[in-house]
Amino acid sequence: METAKQGPKENTIHIDKHVYKVSANSLTGTEIRNLVAPPLASTYDLYLEVPGKDDHLVGNDESITLKPGMHFFSAPGNITPGR
Repeated sequence: METAKQGPKENTIHIDKHVYKVSANSLTGTEIRNLVAPPLASTYDLYLEVPGKDDHLVGNDESITLKPGMHFFSAPGNITPGR
C-alpha cells in the first residue's frame, strides 16, 4: 500500500502581534517580510523571538524553518542605544 506524500503543513506564526497562517515549512526573511501588508520596509529589521536568549536578527536571504507559534517582530534598523 502506498502512503500519501505529506505536503507542507499550515503553520500559525505571529509578526508584530498579528497572526498569519502559512502553508510552508520554511520561509526566507524576505518572504516573511512580504506576509505583512504593506511589506516591512527595508529600513526595518526583522527579529525572531528566542525565549531565554537574545532575539535573532533574520537576514533577508536566511531560511527559517517554521514552527507553530513562532513570534517575529520588526524594529527600526537605525536604533541608537541610549538615545
